[in-house]
Amino acid sequence: MSEGERVAHRLEISRAAATLFLDRGVDATTGEDIAAVIGVSARTLRRWFPTKENCVEPLVKSSIDAFVACLSRWPVGVSLDKHVLADYRPPATAAPGDADLVLAIIRLSLAVPSVRAICLAAYVRAEAVLANAVALRQRRDPSEVGVRVQAAALAAALRIATEDLAVDSIDMDKSWQTATHRARLSAALDAAMAGVPIQS
Repeated sequence: MSEGERVAHRLEISRAAATLFLDRGVDATTGEDIAAVIGVSARTLRRWFPTKENCVEPLVKSSIDAFVACLSRWPVGVSLDKHVLADYRPPATAAPGDADLVLAIIRLSLAVPSVRAICLAAYVRAEAVLANAVALRQRRDPSEVGVRVQAAALAAALRIATEDLAVDSIDMDKSWQTATHRARLSAALDAAMAGVPIQS
């Protein structure tokens, strides 16, 4: 299985699990239920994901990856908040309905500790990638405390903006979701990145 196929398969499982969690509730959904929907054995599913809650991680990660990709396109001479406002877009791997599923899972995570733990872990894992991006821009070592703190601030800004949108998007016209997320993320980044130079 190629890396692209692996990513696609994990996202397929993630969509199925998220849909079941939202329809039935996390407690009422088993790993066997998820496996049955995607047509694999429960044993095979456990090789991919150690717990049923872990199944939501690929969807959450895909939304984080979209921000990382946006960061990689950050041009010299432009502040990050302004760049995000102009450039942020849904992940390339997104299928129709993924944005709604991600926001629904984030809302669920605010009420279900086991799902929240998975979501928070995804943002923490993103900090190393973000540290590399910040270090490259500032010509510093990604292991420096200051760089790592800035990376953590970026991850926190993304998480907070996404959580706020998840809560507020229940009654929001879907056509406004991406633009609203972009604007809220831009505002959060403006606060998080105060003092970070826009020149390389």
